[in-house]
Amino acid sequence: MHTQLPDFDWEDQELSDLSYDHTRFTDGTLIGAQLSTSTFDRCRFGNVAFNTATLRSSAFTNCTFTRCSFFDTSFDDCRVFGSTFDRCTFTALKATGGDWSLSSMIGADLRGAEFTDVRLREIDLTNARLEGAAVRDCDLSGALLFGTNLMECDLRGSNLSTLDPSECSLRGAVITWQQSIDLATAMGLDVRPD
Repeated sequence: MHTQLPDFDWEDQELSDLSYDHTRFTDGTLIGAQLSTSTFDRCRFGNVAFNTATLRSSAFTNCTFTRCSFFDTSFDDCRVFGSTFDRCTFTALKATGGDWSLSSMIGADLRGAEFTDVRLREIDLTNARLEGAAVRDCDLSGALLFGTNLMECDLRGSNLSTLDPSECSLRGAVITWQQSIDLATAMGLDVRPD
């Protein structure tokens, strides 16, 4: 059974060392909040505004986010493991470090988002939009990218070893020479030095 925390207002507050388990957060705000070293396990966030918030060294494990707004939100070294995002907005989202593995962002509009040095193993980005996004130095091993739009996405330094170019849109994506070899190999080409 979930504890209810409706209409909470943490706007512009500095918060640290919070701990919540099986809690339902609804119709609340963290706009401009500074949240650090906090833990949220199996919590549900519904219609919550995280706009311009900075979240540092915090964990959101197996959480569900529904109709939440992440405008200009920064996740710094956060663990967002096994969480599900449903009908959320992510304008100018930034994530640096941390682990978002096994999360579900099916159909998410991540255009212009920035992920840097983030562990994204087995994340589900089916039909997600990442045009013009930056996914730099990230581990995308086993990521589900069927129907994902990666046009003009900066993928330099990311592990693309399991990416199937036939399953997603890659026109104009920015990659390194080594990544181009990995992609050609994934397409079944016999790449030789000369």
